[in-house]
Amino acid sequence: MQNLRKTHDLLLQTYRKVKSGKVSKDALIAHALDSGFIDRVDDIFLNAISNNSESLPEWDWKPHWGMIETLLREADQTDVFNYSPGLVFPFADTLFEGLHVQTVTKILDGTHNTPTIAPYVRQILEIGALSITSPFTGDEIKSRKGLFFYFGGKPYIIYVFFDIEPILIFANPNLGDLLACYFPARRMLIGKRFSYARVIVKLKALCVRYASDLCRYFADERSEPVLTSSFMQHTGHTLLNEISGFDTAILEIENFNKRIMLLGPHEYLDFARLFPEFDRSRMLKVDLGKKSEFLLCLENSYLPVRPTLQHYLIKETLRNRLREFLNCNSKISFGAMTSNVVWIEVRSNHRVWLNQVDAIRIIITKLIDHYPNVSVFIAGWSLPADPSEEDNVQIRFDMKIYKEVAEFAAGRLPVICGVGLSSEEKLRWAFRCSASVVTFGSGMTLPCLCPALSQIYLRSFTRTRIMQDGRL
Repeated sequence: MQNLRKTHDLLLQTYRKVKSGKVSKDALIAHALDSGFIDRVDDIFLNAISNNSESLPEWDWKPHWGMIETLLREADQTDVFNYSPGLVFPFADTLFEGLHVQTVTKILDGTHNTPTIAPYVRQILEIGALSITSPFTGDEIKSRKGLFFYFGGKPYIIYVFFDIEPILIFANPNLGDLLACYFPARRMLIGKRFSYARVIVKLKALCVRYASDLCRYFADERSEPVLTSSFMQHTGHTLLNEISGFDTAILEIENFNKRIMLLGPHEYLDFARLFPEFDRSRMLKVDLGKKSEFLLCLENSYLPVRPTLQHYLIKETLRNRLREFLNCNSKISFGAMTSNVVWIEVRSNHRVWLNQVDAIRIIITKLIDHYPNVSVFIAGWSLPADPSEEDNVQIRFDMKIYKEVAEFAAGRLPVICGVGLSSEEKLRWAFRCSASVVTFGSGMTLPCLCPALSQIYLRSFTRTRIMQDGRL
């Protein structure tokens, strides 16, 4: 351990020189690799995640964990074995270095594409534990421990199983299904297609930083399932998967609304108003700048769980809940509009609608010819309560599209700007519209609430297959 401490101190000196610009980052990484420091950090991570507290260093390096994360990010090598549902492996029925791969794929397959709350979520909330079949022995194993952290605008929950070697199961931060199995002892991950490298580096850094706290958490026999909400920096997935999940769980799971809840920084709709069934005193607002959500769960023996629906589905119960949430007291003036409003979703980033300005011009021309009493609502990027630079950039891009469309339609029909509005404002407009043109994805969520549902979907072949498979 003394050699590790000495190496750490030398690296810290180099790290400070990197921060001041005196030394290149490459020199720091080379030093860390040559000295074997990265391997030793991996050993500490593995000991912590295995609840092997006796092998942890006695000294505290929490003040310098930024250096540890930098080193891991630059030097970590995780062997990612991508898995997609339905894919058959040539060795699926064999043991892969003592590991039964098919058992792992069955664990992951059993949680996706469910039209209701995932079975694993229900299990945690009803019995306080998650059980799976061991991919090593075939026996049933249980976990009452889960790690939770916010990273890159998304919530990550990882369930920890103690078997022949530790097994870490990732929950999908978007849809909520079980996404991957990570075997830290062999640096191998079996999972559905996703970008894992940065997430695993963040996990390792947190486990090393809070190694002693982690071992105390694992040793504590107490375990209390807690709900997490509003850690997803994405309006569509928040409403479509998370809020839909809460709406369903209230009806399906006994005493669901009596659980402690951790509320994150992205509360697009006031949760207490939207779900008055919950006791406000049990809603804990997590201030990420003051308290680590990762450490919060460790210190209180929490078992985090995030109820979601994996379908692109807005149930009638949620539609009624949202209507009641708005209370029919719109703060928006509809005076300049005609009686019929068509919602047209525009995109400037992922899944871009090619030639969308020209296409919208054609749509407007046709609407004028056949429906003279109509308005168009151009829906673009939403404005969160605490907008990031990415939000501001996307709003500028979408606003440019709106202005081009508005200029074309000037004097012919009203064009309403739906770019840069809050989620609640767009929600009100959704109930006011009577038809929509949207690209397939979370952007179609709000238009699903149109009272007289008439939608045109623009989608790729892949998205068409998803719809045919029944996931919509």
